[in-house]
This record gives sequence, structure tokens and C-alpha cells, in this order.
Amino acid sequence: MKMKPPLGIDFGTTKTLACRLDDQTQTPAEIRLGRLGPMPTSIHLEAGGCFLFGDDAEDNRVFAPSGYVPRVKRYLAWKTPVVLHGRAIPSVDLVSEFLRHVRNKVEDEAFNGPVGHTVITVPALLGPAAKQDLFQAAAAAGFVSVEILEEPVAGGLSFLRDNAATVEGTHFLVFDWGGGTLDFAVIHRRGSQIECVPELIGGDKQLGGEDIDDSIAEEVSGILRQRGRSQLDQQPEEYRVKALRTLVMGKELLSRKMTHTFRFELCEGPLEFTWSRSEFETFISQSVEKAVSHTQRFLEKVRAASVHLNGVILIGGSSQFPMVERRLAEVTGLRILKYDRSKEAVARGALLKADLKNAASQTLKISRPPKVLEKYRREEIGHMQSQENSPNLKERDARTAAFILERKTRYEDLSYFMREAMLC
Repeated sequence: MKMKPPLGIDFGTTKTLACRLDDQTQTPAEIRLGRLGPMPTSIHLEAGGCFLFGDDAEDNRVFAPSGYVPRVKRYLAWKTPVVLHGRAIPSVDLVSEFLRHVRNKVEDEAFNGPVGHTVITVPALLGPAAKQDLFQAAAAAGFVSVEILEEPVAGGLSFLRDNAATVEGTHFLVFDWGGGTLDFAVIHRRGSQIECVPELIGGDKQLGGEDIDDSIAEEVSGILRQRGRSQLDQQPEEYRVKALRTLVMGKELLSRKMTHTFRFELCEGPLEFTWSRSEFETFISQSVEKAVSHTQRFLEKVRAASVHLNGVILIGGSSQFPMVERRLAEVTGLRILKYDRSKEAVARGALLKADLKNAASQTLKISRPPKVLEKYRREEIGHMQSQENSPNLKERDARTAAFILERKTRYEDLSYFMREAMLC
């Protein structure tokens, strides 16, 4: 029987990505969940009761903000219902609706059939109650076989698999700074095996790229005040949303450009200003220094465990700022390993982990004996039993007796494997 394809999901705070195995190369390939690839992790409930997800939810937040829920993942282990259009919805149900949308989209547009073993990633410090909610939401969303994996471990797995031939060493610190959290993990490579060091995992679940976005928005509000105009949080929703999107895109460009000019419309007319990279780094320095301090404290824990690190792997969008790379090199004294697939690394690692289980299952199936039709099995065993019970058995040729016993053993073994197959 054909194996159901594995799936890796980076269930991020701001964006959700998914990866599958490419049919031709059997390497991880991103599934387009949103219009530009990743899908915003957001939901919008229309007044009529219909849910919208991702980009569609973002579009409709302007017209009906009371039905909009951003950063759905943060509602894991949330005890009070979320009220949308006067309707109280249990938080785990919101997560379930979002994951059901992801599963339906993958099965309809990527797999043309049911999904197999799925690995969903979580922040390094996600609590037991939140993990339990995630399992419950995934089951309610129709996922049959689900596993949870820490985000920095998934990112490190992807990096070391892609760079196995060029990166030397056995222990690496994964610095994963995404939209919602800062996560650390130490991963250990032994031959082709890549594992997390269980006691060396940590981070800050309140420090993410969103904090940098907030710093930028605050700076822009300062510019508006100086020009006698309304601040961003005082703008109508339509203008504020578009302005924030423009700022996020400009932030990413300043990690590659030395200057960038921001232009967007506000209710009182257009706003335009230019920032150099050095100016931009001044605005984000407080968040960066906080991340660096967390790293220094985590390294003390690593040294106390007598683990020698061979490098720092940068994962996540916020880790790509040159200032982050520069400061980490200064405080750690370690080799900084950049990853050209940093943003999709977590989803790729989740897929690789999911495929390992599928491969193990496939190996077990191949090792089983071929199936024998029940009709012939009953006839053959009945014949052998009648032969064994014959009073003339002792007088038969020794070769014939050995043959009969061998056939009986064969079918007993086959019965065992068939029972094992049913259990699997």
C-alpha cells in the first residue's frame, strides 16, 4: 500500500509554513499556503459565521476588526474563550480551525489525498498545557499521526543536513529568533545522526521579531509627532495596517541594503522618510542587546555542562540583521553560521523529522514476508497437521519430516508477521 506523504509545519506566531518531499528530488519543498508562500497565522470570523484564514483574514481585518484574531498560536493554553461578533469561542477551537484549514489546503493542492505523519514545531519553552492543547487541536483538525518538535531543533536539523559536507564539528548552538520568540538549543551530530542535547534548550518566549516591529512603529510615530500629524495608533485601521506592512518589508530590506526610503499613505496624506542602516540599528539596539544578554546567560549553562561548541547557527528572520551576527560573534567568540534558507529552516527540519518515521515504517513493511491467500494457507496447514498426526510419521524418510516441520514453522512465522502488520 502506498505510504501517505509526511508533512512538516512551522506553526509560527506571525507566519505559518509547511514543507513536503519533492516528488523528483525527495528533498524538502515549501508548500504555498499564502499568496507569497508563508501564510499569516491569523483568523477572521465573518458576521455570518464563516472563518477566513491567512491573507484573507488580513484583508478583512480592516472592514470588521471585531472578527479578527492575529497570532493564533498565542491562544494555546488560553483559559478564557475568545469573543468574536458576540460569539464565545474556546481558544483551542480557534487553533483547531486554523490547523484544519492548513490540512485541507495541503491535501487538496499539494498531496491530492490524505496527509501522513505530521511534525508541528513549537517554541523551545512552550509549556505542557499548551502542548496538550496543540495535540487536541491537531486531532480535532483531522491529523491522524502528529509529533511535536522544538523550533530550534528543527532549524538546526535542516541546517546540518543541508551543510553536512562543508560544516565540521559535533556540537552547535542554534540561535532561532523568529516573529514571536527567541529560542536556543544545543544540537549534537554523531555521524549521520543529529540530536538535541535535552538539558540544553531555552530562550525567551516574550522576545520576538514583533518587538523590533514595535520599536520601528514607535519611531515612525515620533516622526509623525514632529510633523504635527496623527501617530500610527491614531490612524484609521486601513491606513495603519498598510503602513505596518510597509515598515516590516522595509525592515527586511535594511538587512541587505545600506539605506531605504519608506513611502506609504496615511489619512492626512503620504509620508516619506529615509533611514540608513546605522540609524535603523539604533532603533532596534535595545531588542538586539536583550537577545545577546539571553545568549550569554545560556552559554554559561552550556559551559557548566562541559559542552564545547563548534559554532552558532542563525535561524529565523530576525537573526538575519547584520547587527545580530556582529554582536553574537563579539560576545561568543564562536564561528557564526548563516543559513540561506533561514526563514524556512524550521518547516524543512520538521519535514525531515516526519520523513524519518515514514522511512522507518516503510523499512519494516519491506522486511515482512509476502502475503499468502487465506484459502491456500488453510489448505496447506490442514494438510501438514494431518501428515504430522499420521501414525506412520516415524517411519517416513527423515528429509520428508524435516520438510514438514520447516513448512509449519514458516506459516507460524507468517502468522506472527500478519498479526504485527495488523497492530501497525
